Amino acid sequence: MQAGREKALIVKETLLGLLNGALVGLIAALVIYVVATVQHLPTAFVLSLVVFLAMTGSCIISGICGAIVPRALKKLGADPATASGIFVTTATDMVSMDMLLGLATLLVD
Repeated sequence: MQAGREKALIVKETLLGLLNGALVGLIAALVIYVVATVQHLPTAFVLSLVVFLAMTGSCIISGICGAIVPRALKKLGADPATASGIFVTTATDMVSMDMLLGLATLLVD
């Protein structure tokens, strides 16, 4: 794959991750807000914001890793179809958990 096409693929996957993450994150944030409000938690809005940002960031990272890792493995001589799954899943899980816990630590009182 040419360098220009690789860059376009990464941009496309990043934007798709942003859109997907924003949509799913908004739905999850609304549910968190309703549940936290029903439980009379004063941090309901902040909790929903944390979930929204973490979900959006997670989907963006997932898209980027899903575009980069298979190409890197192919250049290294490995079979991207069999080897990329573990790397993409690990990277996405690590970043997602770090974002959720990190944002919660920074934003929730």
